[in-house]
Amino acid sequence: QLLLTEWLQKERRRPDFTVVEREVPRRVEAGGLTLDIKADRLDLFTDGTYAILDYKTSDRQSVKDWDSDRPDAPQLPLYAVKSGREVSGVFFAKLVPGQTALVGHSGDELAQRLPDWKKVVDHLGASFLQGDAAVDPKNGTKTCELCDLHSLCRIADVRAAGPLEDLGDE
Repeated sequence: QLLLTEWLQKERRRPDFTVVEREVPRRVEAGGLTLDIKADRLDLFTDGTYAILDYKTSDRQSVKDWDSDRPDAPQLPLYAVKSGREVSGVFFAKLVPGQTALVGHSGDELAQRLPDWKKVVDHLGASFLQGDAAVDPKNGTKTCELCDLHSLCRIADVRAAGPLEDLGDE
């Protein structure tokens, strides 16, 4: 009950909005790949723009996970660029006692990110469809340290071969 009260106090301080969707399934296309998605919540503001919220009960979420060519958490950027709506806010709704917050981007900050997110989402979808299985751990050896699938991996073979040489016209 305390967490709910804390969350509702946060919600009261937001600009006027109406919750227009909760977990509504959608089928979208990303780089030719068809995906079924379902945002936790979609809010409509009085200016006609929307906010997308994804509830999280962990304090380990970061908006930094949305950035890069290979984002760690592409879910909300995917929702934002494939919503078909004018999105003015994208947020983790952090539901952690004593730490409730809306964590994300809005306004100009979000507007600057949307074009890049669209490129990344479409590239990831197209790469998956093309069967891209390059041996290329995102975080190098740190990724490998956390992996339990060494017997299935080809990274050791790639590293043993060393840098690829330019074969020219051969």
